[in-house]
Amino acid sequence: YHLLPFLLLLHEAPRNPESSYWKEKGIFLLQILQNVTAKDEAVAFLLQRRMQTLNELLDLLPHLPPLCQQPFLLLLLRLACCEQLHPLLLPTDHRQLQQRVQQHQQQGQQQQQEQQQQQQQQQQEDCRLLLALCCFLYPKPGSPQRAKAKDELEAQDAEDDKQRQQQQQQQQQQQQQQQQQQQQETGVTEKQRLRFLHPKVDALSFGPAADPKARRLALEALGALAASAYGRETLRWFGVYEVLRAVFCIEPEEELREKVEQMVHLLVFSEEELAQQDSQLQRQAAAAAAAAAAATAATAAPKALTGPETQPERSSSSSSSSSSSGSSSSDS
Repeated sequence: YHLLPFLLLLHEAPRNPESSYWKEKGIFLLQILQNVTAKDEAVAFLLQRRMQTLNELLDLLPHLPPLCQQPFLLLLLRLACCEQLHPLLLPTDHRQLQQRVQQHQQQGQQQQQEQQQQQQQQQQEDCRLLLALCCFLYPKPGSPQRAKAKDELEAQDAEDDKQRQQQQQQQQQQQQQQQQQQQQETGVTEKQRLRFLHPKVDALSFGPAADPKARRLALEALGALAASAYGRETLRWFGVYEVLRAVFCIEPEEELREKVEQMVHLLVFSEEELAQQDSQLQRQAAAAAAAAAAATAATAAPKALTGPETQPERSSSSSSSSSSSGSSSSDS
């Protein structure tokens, strides 16, 4: 309770470039808040009773100096690691997200803006953690990083469209007309979902950060949100896949690119497909363990057979040596 009034000062200080508050006190308050949220009770308190204050803090991310980005992102990572609180961190209905993806492809920008304003009025208390992370990672408008990512992604999309058309032609030759229509519809829906970029991320993004440690923390926070089935489903329909594609195009660190690839795998496949992959991996691991056990048993079997035959030879050699030693002693 005593910390909350200081958070209001945190909300005002970074917007004033002449303020020295962040250099002197702001970073310490962020570290204190980070330590306090090590308790699950504190995280639940913020999400259940101080959501508006948390959203005001999330709005600070574009204005933070580089010195304060890491402790702030560590705080967000701590929030994202609480899987039981993901419904509070990601409260958006998945059906509404699906409708937003479809409307983004069908309607004009004016209608989209009107719907966004209505959704903002209806969901003022929703946590904006995911939006803040996406805006932090996605390249800002007009930057050379965004132009580079856009060119590479357009080339990838064109190649994907060619492959999709070839697959559809093969399916048309093999399957009936009704099945063809269903697969074409699901293919279009999947295409829209994978290429959807949240309008706010497109307009308000301010990435990428210069510090690779800050980028790593933001990716780890997204990975923590993808640890639960609820979080993965939200990330699939929120447009995070398109954000990760752009990050992969412009990220110079190979280790961070590997993190992006791991998350992309979780978002491309559905929960049913991921479960099938897990069961298949378990069967393969069990088969490999059985094969290894059989191999060790096969190598141990010849030793058991040759063991008794070699022992008499050793005894005979020992007896001969003893007899020779006895004869030598008698000679002496």
